[in-house]
Amino acid sequence: MAGSFCVWGEAMVDPPVAPVPVNPAKRALAMVAKHAGIRGRPWRRTRAAILSQSDICHLCGHPGSGDIDHLIPRSLGGDPKDPGNLAPAHGALSRCPVCGLCCNQVKKNRLDLKGTRVGTVVGKDRAW
Repeated sequence: MAGSFCVWGEAMVDPPVAPVPVNPAKRALAMVAKHAGIRGRPWRRTRAAILSQSDICHLCGHPGSGDIDHLIPRSLGGDPKDPGNLAPAHGALSRCPVCGLCCNQVKKNRLDLKGTRVGTVVGKDRAW
């Protein structure tokens, strides 16, 4: 409680707090668990195979996608390596040249955007 006063009117000072040591092995394990299945050569090969089949974003329907979307998000139990769970989408590094959106980031980890236009979700139309 920096800046608080005790009964006698003297300012109280918080004792210095020592930084908590972080175990590097636990940090590395947490990073591996966070990105499990979306790093390394197998992921790059699967991603390249999906993008070689089609570059049309499954969310907005425009060509030029350079990212892969998990149809069932990994956070909701989707398999990160299943090609049937992956589809082309516009991402942060490959914005849609037509509508200018990062469709994969707009979708986030929701399931309800399949078959709908991404632009209507973010309020591009006046119907909202």
